[in-house]
Amino acid sequence: MDETARKTLFEILTKDIEVLESVDGLREVETRITDALNYDNRVWQDKELSGVKVRVKNRSSRKNYQKGSIFQIYLKDLKVFTYCIVLEKNESLNLMAFLSSFTKEELTVFKIKNKIYKKEFCMVADSGITGILNGEWKYVFNVTESVLSTEEVQNLEYVYASNRSMLRPDEWYFTKITGDPTSEIFSGQKIDFEEAKQINNPAGFPGQGWIEGFLSYIAEGKTVVDYQMRRED
Repeated sequence: MDETARKTLFEILTKDIEVLESVDGLREVETRITDALNYDNRVWQDKELSGVKVRVKNRSSRKNYQKGSIFQIYLKDLKVFTYCIVLEKNESLNLMAFLSSFTKEELTVFKIKNKIYKKEFCMVADSGITGILNGEWKYVFNVTESVLSTEEVQNLEYVYASNRSMLRPDEWYFTKITGDPTSEIFSGQKIDFEEAKQINNPAGFPGQGWIEGFLSYIAEGKTVVDYQMRRED
């Protein structure tokens, strides 16, 4: 089934149902499917449709967390929605790309896909997955095609801001890392403040709070470095 047909069928089956997973909601979906399949009974030849059953179960956060999974993130401080896609997932890396989209209303699947395939990303990070496991980052759907090539991922640049001196609290150091966001944080290439502000991919392994903080700053026109320096105050 192509994308347009899936979208149309989804809208028909779920229209005006307030709580889809409720008993009444599921019963209404079953009725709509039955009515559609009985539209022309000639298709059944010498058979007839005896019934349709739709069942639901609790979603497994870990099962939905895989390469290509898209999650919806709600930034409570700004009251906006944004989205991320899992680029790479293995024992040592949870690489995610975050969309440069911050909206008061949820985006449709079509719009999310369009932005992902256009690579409209504001940040890439080796992210903690607490938001996924606790259900605050909502699973939306999954894409099977690779969004970034291996070469593109290997050439990504990350930035780390550090204040190493208690005697000189205003003296900051900025490090640029290429490829692996968790490597060479203190031994990577030293860069100046202006170059650091041009890189919006944080080095290290930021957790849910940091990720949402970075995104809120970016949504307001600030940078990852601005947020890293703020957190050190």
